Amino acid sequence: MRELKLSALAFGLLLFLVVAGWGYAQGTSLPLIDILGQPENAPPEAYLYVSVVDPETGRFIEGL
Repeated sequence: MRELKLSALAFGLLLFLVVAGWGYAQGTSLPLIDILGQPENAPPEAYLYVSVVDPETGRFIEGL
């Protein structure tokens, strides 16, 4: 019974360390936003073209 408790404790600790490590894998820098051209602000339709770039990879972030 003692071995089962120790195994469960070791598994729980390992699981906690793996899950907590994912939080440290997140990037710390914010995406870069470029405004493309002049904003169109004539009512009733106003729009602005932007591109969002991930500074870690230098690639565009699509679908925003």
